[in-house]
Amino acid sequence: MKNQIEVAAGLIWKESQILITQRRPDDSFGGLWEFPGGKRKPNETLTDCLIREIKEELEIEIVVGELIIQVSHLCPEGVPMTLFLFNCQMLAGKPQTIGCADWRWIGVDEFKFYHFIDLDQQIIQKLFTTRPLIPGHLN
Repeated sequence: MKNQIEVAAGLIWKESQILITQRRPDDSFGGLWEFPGGKRKPNETLTDCLIREIKEELEIEIVVGELIIQVSHLCPEGVPMTLFLFNCQMLAGKPQTIGCADWRWIGVDEFKFYHFIDLDQQIIQKLFTTRPLIPGHLN
């Protein structure tokens, strides 16, 4: 069996808006939107991974809160992957397109205007259509 991939992603809040990023055209699933984050390195905690990835890709600092949801699936190549989505707050900086094609701050009612990768779309359906949401806090 191929190695398991673990990805830490952030539901990053700034007041009542959430930060989303667009994948670069030459990346897998290029042009689609996602919650920012990336693959965990060996011997790295998920929290450290998320802080590092957000700094590398967007040049912002975040504080990582509680784990919101964990979703596993098989990648098209047959590799098992688990995505860990954490509630986060932006601390400092202004997002920049260092490791992504674009970024946006959006309200929870704006997800329908963006095409997300399948896994993030499933998360959006579970988190934002089944219960009311208070910005920065998931019930």
